[in-house]
Amino acid sequence: MKRILQVLVAVAPVVAFGQSGGTIVAGGAGTQTDPHVSGDWVAYTNFDTATIHFLNLLNAGSDQAIPHSADETDALSDVSGNAIVFNRNGTGDKRVMFVGIAGGIATAAQELSPLPAGEVPLRQRAAIGNTTVAYEDIYASSSSSQPEISISDTSNPSAPAIRLTNDGYADRYPAVGPAGDVIAFVKSTGTGSDIYVSRLASGTWSTPYDITGGAGNESFPDTNGSLVVYGSDRGGVNDIYYYDLATAAETGLLMPGLQQNPNISGSYIAYESDPGNTGYNDIWVYDLARNTAFAITNTPAESERLNDIYAGSDGWIRVVWAAPTDATSGLDVYAARFQLAGPPPCDDGDGSAQDPALVCENPGHHPLLADVTVDRTTGAPDRATASFAANEGDEGVLCIDNDNLTAGWVELNGALAVGPSSFKRQVSLIAHQVDLAVSNTLVATGASGPGTSFRARIYGPTPACAEAHPGKPAITVVGPDNSAQKVQGVRLSVLGDGVRVLEENVPVPGSYALGCASTSGGTALGALLAVLGALLLARRPALARSRARR
Repeated sequence: MKRILQVLVAVAPVVAFGQSGGTIVAGGAGTQTDPHVSGDWVAYTNFDTATIHFLNLLNAGSDQAIPHSADETDALSDVSGNAIVFNRNGTGDKRVMFVGIAGGIATAAQELSPLPAGEVPLRQRAAIGNTTVAYEDIYASSSSSQPEISISDTSNPSAPAIRLTNDGYADRYPAVGPAGDVIAFVKSTGTGSDIYVSRLASGTWSTPYDITGGAGNESFPDTNGSLVVYGSDRGGVNDIYYYDLATAAETGLLMPGLQQNPNISGSYIAYESDPGNTGYNDIWVYDLARNTAFAITNTPAESERLNDIYAGSDGWIRVVWAAPTDATSGLDVYAARFQLAGPPPCDDGDGSAQDPALVCENPGHHPLLADVTVDRTTGAPDRATASFAANEGDEGVLCIDNDNLTAGWVELNGALAVGPSSFKRQVSLIAHQVDLAVSNTLVATGASGPGTSFRARIYGPTPACAEAHPGKPAITVVGPDNSAQKVQGVRLSVLGDGVRVLEENVPVPGSYALGCASTSGGTALGALLAVLGALLLARRPALARSRARR
């Protein structure tokens, strides 16, 4: 069957490919949901038959069910490599089961860490990384009815479980890093929920420690072994944050509307986003290396949910999710399998490819192309402009040194680059990657109180990067049939405290046009979203954790 890779570009009308903008890989009557992906293996739950299925994204006829007896029900799977773990519910008990995939066939299901005769297991929500399995465990011998976190190992399935927590608090939603040496989970104390982490060293799991704390409730963690991602409502609406285990630095991805359920693989974070607060989610992917967010789906009247992501060493990115095919049907499992091709971000040794704020703090060999200052007086907004030349397609860095200004706008070549979402009194530095043209115009506008000001600088690539990537092309998305289309995402501003911000829906003062092809009165977010490239693969029969969401 022909596969189609479609791209939505600037101010093009919305085009729906199916109801979910992706490829159905497990559909039909009833509800197929909660997909998880590792390599090209996908595991999911058939809700109507209470059965775990698995399939291979590259084999249209590979969908198989894991059998169970008539008095058992299975749900809540996870997959790592060729191993699948899931929940098996019997009469009054809940067990964590494990199967391997050998030659495309599932091995016989084994219970992990079975309890001694007479003890009833109450275990659920298993997550797997390598051979490490973490799950919620309610101990019959404990005076607490709250779930704790236990650990088993698929390389020794009959070994007793390791009890990771024992504090009487509710410990839920474990996630395991791909190497099996990091576990993250949610601890709820009655006054709030935080993310805790335990790490394996010299055969021993560390005492779990809080990586969030403070205000707000954190939810649904995931980890790639180096970073832990999670949702948090500390700002009044749920946003995505990630925590670097090596540096203990936390970064927030602050975007308009609601973001939830982040999952990470390699340098890519998939999440569900409702930027317009419409009540409907789309699937987005944030590329940490490029500091760019991409919309994977664009369905104004349907919600995509329960996403997962796997970015392999082969360069292919796999994203799976569940969504209704139409208004009257249950959920189906969708998938996109694609590559982001073309030159990677250029890094001449100063780390600037990963963090534009580093360029602003220490420009080094980056040439200064433009430099303007806005000094706020009274009355109408104050404005400063500059024109400069560059090479078409070069990647530059816009640096804003802010002095107490709270309402500012910076445009480059008619498009909003940084808006008021980034300008805050306590933020002294804002950094933003920009694409340059042959002839460029920088416009800086300030509308805060008198006596405030900001300086806007634009730096070009270092000579080494300019030589390595002359006229750097846009990112290209390559589909499974090797078709390729260029795609644009939205870069986030990097604030001095490490927070990354996508601008809110606030127009620039004045009546002049915004955005790439907007003619009048457009809004910042509207212009940005119009430029989003949606990575949309057509339907292909044959393809496919556990979180209840809207």
